[in-house]
Amino acid sequence: MRYRPKKVAGGGRGTLRLSLSGVWIAAVLGLLLYVASFLVLRYEVVANHEITRFPERHWLRPVYEPLYYPLRWLDANEWSLFPPKPRKLVGTVLEVAQNRLALDRGDGWTIAAGFVCEPSVCALLDGVTKGVRIEATFGVTLVAGRDTFVNKLLSLRLESTKEP
Repeated sequence: MRYRPKKVAGGGRGTLRLSLSGVWIAAVLGLLLYVASFLVLRYEVVANHEITRFPERHWLRPVYEPLYYPLRWLDANEWSLFPPKPRKLVGTVLEVAQNRLALDRGDGWTIAAGFVCEPSVCALLDGVTKGVRIEATFGVTLVAGRDTFVNKLLSLRLESTKEP
């Protein structure tokens, strides 16, 4: 006796019908493969290469960064879905550059912060000089070539002119 496939209404020869549970299983397996491949690339392949051959970048990084951006963001955020809250630093400017601030808090502590910023916010730094008291608000962002957050200058406010 020969095997004859059942005819499916609306489907011709070679039609593949997946059940809803089969789609869910495929989706879960795909997600697990995505996360597992990220973890292997992030902690074994890319990281090891870049640590042992600093400052050289791994050849997969240009593909890895956009493909795994959501997981890179979660990893940098300690696997929390909520972004870190912006933080304010207040102090007297000791040093200012387009990517770095050093502030004297006034309580014996000095804060040094490196950062990236949007051009409109970076333009606010042009009016800041040594001795001026400021309030700087920082958030965080992912940048190319790094898998950890870096500071992002969100706003800058002059509190007073130069101190005597």
